[in-house]
Amino acid sequence: MFSPLLKFLIFKSSTAMAAHLEKKNVSLEIEYLPDHKFIKKLIEVCADVFCYRIQISPDHFISLGYSERKMVLALDLYDIVKQVRS
Repeated sequence: MFSPLLKFLIFKSSTAMAAHLEKKNVSLEIEYLPDHKFIKKLIEVCADVFCYRIQISPDHFISLGYSERKMVLALDLYDIVKQVRS
């Protein structure tokens, strides 16, 4: 699954990212949501905080397949984390 990777990227890989999200009033508790609720909340956060539109629906995210879109999402989030850190 890709959700552990995304959760690591957003919440564990960079303290600057976590601080940035807290400053934008995003609850860091979304890390502990089940996959479907997590991706729904992630879509909202990416749109509101980073002006980034995720190209995969929550239903497609939790299903098998759509690997390319999931990888693009992971790489885009990696780029966002790098921007926040610098």
